[in-house]
Amino acid sequence: MEHADTQGTLEESMHPSAHGQRAVAACLRLVGAAAPGRSECAQDWFGNGDPNMMRIRPTS
Repeated sequence: MEHADTQGTLEESMHPSAHGQRAVAACLRLVGAAAPGRSECAQDWFGNGDPNMMRIRPTS
């Protein structure tokens, strides 16, 4: 594989899109406001993909 073919590809694959950035921000706001403990973020699929519909739940 040529370096010219991959320059930036790996780095860019690790960056979320604008939609993904909004979802991460919503998740961080929820975790910051949650009670102490272990939790995870999940998309509320009934929110039609709206990043503001992220929810947190306790991890098992």
